[in-house]
Amino acid sequence: MFKSFYEKGFTLPAGAFFRRLLHFYGLEVTHLKPNSIAQIAIFIHLCEGYMGIAPHFNLWRALYSLKGHPSNVRWNVVGGAAFSLRQGSVYPDFELRDTNKGWVREWFVVSNPAPCLSARTGRAPEYKACWEELLTTEEMAHVERLLKVIADLSVRGLTGAAVALSFCKRLTQPIQERVHPAFEYWVDRTQPGNRSARSPRKRSQTGSPTSWRGRSRTRAARMPSA
Repeated sequence: MFKSFYEKGFTLPAGAFFRRLLHFYGLEVTHLKPNSIAQIAIFIHLCEGYMGIAPHFNLWRALYSLKGHPSNVRWNVVGGAAFSLRQGSVYPDFELRDTNKGWVREWFVVSNPAPCLSARTGRAPEYKACWEELLTTEEMAHVERLLKVIADLSVRGLTGAAVALSFCKRLTQPIQERVHPAFEYWVDRTQPGNRSARSPRKRSQTGSPTSWRGRSRTRAARMPSA
């Protein structure tokens, strides 16, 4: 595994959203480039920490397409695919300034704990129509409201850098399989001298987080501090 991936929000075991993403696009984790890992981590934390929802797969597809690297007719075995924001998408502004020069040389061996990622084959990624296809009209209808929430957050000044800083300050790796997603945490101000303490929110008897619908509206209306 590559050092730069861990620096940008990746840790094993990987969560369900990341595993589904790899399966849908027909990718292995080493097919991705470091900046794509950063984009995925920021998206997950944006959904959980600022919108109060689990990462939404069709929302990701509405915002991002996948390109081959160095081109769509020739792909590298390592880093042969990269996500890019679709033209015209309204999204928290961020600029990936890190060139990641030499990132392929900084790697280490790591176990693949359950839930496991698919084994590395040593083959380059293969282009699939889903890399660039748009959502259907029916699928788009389900994400329009979420796109408006993101647009509102962007207009009010939320940036990708702020989202990244938020999960870094909280020592969270968004791509990792976690017991508690970001929207289940709250600031426990009952502990003297510790304003940043976090505790999982109580769950209802059904096992689902309590009042998430209301909290989602609150999240959209009031951005958490970085």
